[in-house]
This record gives sequence, C-alpha cells and structure tokens, in this order.
Amino acid sequence: MNIASMAIAADYKLSEDLKFTVAPYAWLTSVTATIGTKGNSSVINASFIDMIGSGGTFGTGMNVALMGHVEAIYRDRLGLLSDINFASLGTNVSAKSASLSGKSTLFLADIVPFYRFGTWGIGKAGSITFDGLAGIRVWNVKADFDVDFRRFSPSISKETSWVDPIVGARVAWKFNDDWSINLRGGIGGFGIGSDFTWDATGLVGYTFWEHGTLYAGYRAVGINRDGGGRKDELKFSGALHGPIIGVAFNF
Repeated sequence: MNIASMAIAADYKLSEDLKFTVAPYAWLTSVTATIGTKGNSSVINASFIDMIGSGGTFGTGMNVALMGHVEAIYRDRLGLLSDINFASLGTNVSAKSASLSGKSTLFLADIVPFYRFGTWGIGKAGSITFDGLAGIRVWNVKADFDVDFRRFSPSISKETSWVDPIVGARVAWKFNDDWSINLRGGIGGFGIGSDFTWDATGLVGYTFWEHGTLYAGYRAVGINRDGGGRKDELKFSGALHGPIIGVAFNF
C-alpha cells in the first residue's frame, strides 16, 4: 500500500469515526423575566405573539433572534455540543413614581462535552440512546434603561457576563427509521455564576432523508441571578420558553 492510498484510507476511517450535526432552528420564545440594576428594574412578560405584534419588523419587543445547534461525536462515544442563542428584547413598564423603558440583549451559549453510555435496541426497529452531559453555559446580558421621573430622566446602562457550570442528560428514543423523540434536561449555576439555572427540551423528530431530520417541540431555560446582593450589579431572573422547530443535518 503506497502513501497516497494509506492517506485515503486514514481519511475514510476518520470520516467513519467522526460524525457531525448542524441544526439551525427557530425558538418562538416567550419571556418572563425581571432585569435590573442600581435599584431600577424592568419586567418583561411577553409571549412571542406579543413581541412580534408590537410594531416594526419584530416590533419594539423583539428585534433580533438567532439560534443554532452544532455537535460532533467520535466513535459514537465522546462528543461535544453547543447551543447558541441571541435575542434583542425591548420593554416598557411603569415603576412606582416613574415610567421605565428599556432594551435588553441576551446572548446564551451552551458548550457541553458529553459521553454516550450506549444505544440499546427496543422492539423490532426501535432503539434508545443515553448521553451524560457536563459543561458550561455562557451568559451575556446588557440592559439599557431610560427612567422618566417628574424632574429628571436619567439613562442607565449595564452589561455583564458570567459562566455557569451545568450537568444534565439526554435521551433519544427511535421508534423506527422515521420517527423519534429526544429529551434533554439539566441544572447548573450552583452559586458559581448564577444562583441557579435549569433547562428542559422535548422534541419529536421525523427523518425525511438519510442526512436530514425535521424537529418540533418545546424548550425552556430558567435563570436566577441576584448579583450577589450588590446594588450596582446586574440582576436577572426569569425564564425563556416556547415552541421550537428546526432541521438537523447529519454527516
């Protein structure tokens, strides 16, 4: 065997051992959250319909929303996945003696190594796969407030980032070659970044092609961060949740 054929064989073996998934998706996010700093807070409580219906392209509620999932697994055992979300949210609320308008931007990224414990056959054509997850969740939150008091109207801007450790599990249940259910959940924070964070996702998949699967389901991510009790720290607590639809390409 010459060097060229050895290189081709090695490349083919690597392509067999290493598998990738790329999945752009839409998360029709509803937001229930409180965000604040320096004694001022803004309450966001809006469904996806509320946010896109408040005027403009996405309205004053949601201006931008970008989502994507990528993962790789080696020899069907060791893997790495990442979920990336970015959203720009606006809100207008009334405070005790002032009107409070604000705009918040949220960047959320999960970077999670995982270990596949195995895949077991169920029935004639079904199987179940179990993954253990342990990684980090990266947050970046920015809040801009305009507070309209009777005598003056100060503007307040605050941006902060933090990293939460997270642990969780994922289960994929294939009924046959076409249909499947995917469940994922986890917890984290533990007072290291935020006080507590959690996530839960449930998806139904339909494989329409050897390398393509349509998914639809529901996803929720919760957070509680009090800023360590410091008045000038950005506080953020609440949940993002809503239907999710996307397509996963495997190669």
